[in-house]
Amino acid sequence: MAHWLMKSEPNVFGWEDLKQKGTAPWDDVRNYQARNNMKAMKKGEQVFFYHSNIGLEIVGAPTVREADGLAMSSRNVRLGPRARAQALRIVESLDLAQALLRRGERSHAAIL
Repeated sequence: MAHWLMKSEPNVFGWEDLKQKGTAPWDDVRNYQARNNMKAMKKGEQVFFYHSNIGLEIVGAPTVREADGLAMSSRNVRLGPRARAQALRIVESLDLAQALLRRGERSHAAIL
């Protein structure tokens, strides 16, 4: 499996922007080598998100997901329809809990 390093700046489009949007096109790439590398990327490969001028650090490793929201992985490919539906409910529940936490909810009864 290949590993890729995607670089951007937090003041242009940073890790927090990507987390908020979920997906975003990577456009305006003027470097041909970088553009060719991006075209060579395949679903399921590991990506590291790097702030190259401000911060100089890897700030995240996004999860590549299928259209329905389930992570692309060799394990999830083998799920049958029933197991896939159950896995999607887990993802949706975790997303809801995260949204509640971001809004300031701290009651475990409300989150669960």
